[in-house]
Amino acid sequence: MILAVAEPGTISYQVLFGLMIALAGVKLILSLVLLRKVREKRDDPAALANSFITNVFFLIFCLFIARIFFIVFDFHYTQLDPNVYHETPDVWFWKVGSFVSSIGALPLLAYLDKKLLKNKMHYVPVILLLIGAIVVLVYPVEKKSDFNLISLIAILSGLGVLIIPIIFLNLGRKTTGQIKRVSYMLGFGLIVYGIGGALINEGLLGPAKQSFGENISIFIFLLSTIMKIVGLTMVTFASSKFKL
Repeated sequence: MILAVAEPGTISYQVLFGLMIALAGVKLILSLVLLRKVREKRDDPAALANSFITNVFFLIFCLFIARIFFIVFDFHYTQLDPNVYHETPDVWFWKVGSFVSSIGALPLLAYLDKKLLKNKMHYVPVILLLIGAIVVLVYPVEKKSDFNLISLIAILSGLGVLIIPIIFLNLGRKTTGQIKRVSYMLGFGLIVYGIGGALINEGLLGPAKQSFGENISIFIFLLSTIMKIVGLTMVTFASSKFKL
């Protein structure tokens, strides 16, 4: 049996809950900041539909919705106990949260392939991410090994999203001035957020606990939250300055 990340009722458990609430709050605030920018384009429907910032807003808002599902999964149903992650209805909150977060990245990924790469990727990363999201959502989970499998699928299918920071870093390398600074900020912001998210995937968290002990979980959750907040803040600020 794997011990829970933190026992319900303990200070550690309450700290973790507070961190996740704070993360959800930051995502909501950042999405509202971007929504204000989006609304500035409401008089030009064509520009609104095709704008970079619209796609970034959709991504961060989906991440906020996904975080709500993950909070319910972590603190209401499973109470951070990996031994029950696979149980129903618990697992469905994780499945939906994972699905929503993946769907949030699709428009931005497709937009960048079309606008910056001129369809060189032929939407392959978009297709792989969509397939992975659907598989994670519909794959039957009956035991812990099933949950570990879909966690791994979520990671692998999301590898296509790595092309997004690579695109911006490459753009920053080729440009000068503000576009260079903004592109680098977008690229590194996405990388920081992505690493923060990967840290708390059960497929990675489990081995870390076995190697370093159960207490490592608290540190990993804290580090993950800080990285996510910093990364998303960088992305939000840079998105408001980015122009193709």
